[in-house]
Amino acid sequence: MARSKKKSLDEIAKKAVSEYPININDMYETPEYCIELLWSLCREMLPTPHFVIDIGAGDGRIGYPLQSAFAIGPHLDLPKLVLIDPRPTWDEDKVPGIIKITGPFLESFGKEKVFNSELQFIALDRLLIVSNPPFSQAFEMVQQSVALLKDQMPGSAAVFLLRQNWFASKKRAQWLTANPYNRNVSIAPRPSFANEYKDNPKGQSDMHEYGWFFWFNGEASKVFWPHSVRVGKK
Repeated sequence: MARSKKKSLDEIAKKAVSEYPININDMYETPEYCIELLWSLCREMLPTPHFVIDIGAGDGRIGYPLQSAFAIGPHLDLPKLVLIDPRPTWDEDKVPGIIKITGPFLESFGKEKVFNSELQFIALDRLLIVSNPPFSQAFEMVQQSVALLKDQMPGSAAVFLLRQNWFASKKRAQWLTANPYNRNVSIAPRPSFANEYKDNPKGQSDMHEYGWFFWFNGEASKVFWPHSVRVGKK
């Protein structure tokens, strides 16, 4: 699938800062091997969704391969792909089956105004919501996504790339008690989200452990997998 030329992190950050009041520490990219691990996990555990929704999509590097993943092997139907980001770096070409929404996630994807008419979204659709969320908005994005699953077809899921100690705060811990995740897969080797804006020009690890956290709906929401580790090819 054709994509625009990759922009530098500096160019992306400058554009974002000029147009949106965001935290510069929210600017980071998802390593390819982390996405490959997600690709494998989703194909193992999930039925084909009607929509793959990449929130905080950037250039769509998570959403594009996930959409393609469900058109391989026993998965025959290509789901629609929805990309949402206030500062996108995806190409602007219109492609059948791909819907691009430029705007803040919390405004574009709120529970009371979920989606727009272009999406033709209905409550019975099966959703796969995925994100490596901007840290400053991560909690609200997780909350809204998990709440949305309750009204969808069984087999829907929300999957977020988060720090392993992310739920240690009192507020998040209380929410997690009422909304436990179903699977937590640690990523090895440890990904780094440190960049030049964090006084780290060489991109060394930020020393946090990360994992893909899964929330399911329907009967699957009652099944809790043991914590595991997946090793990717960096």
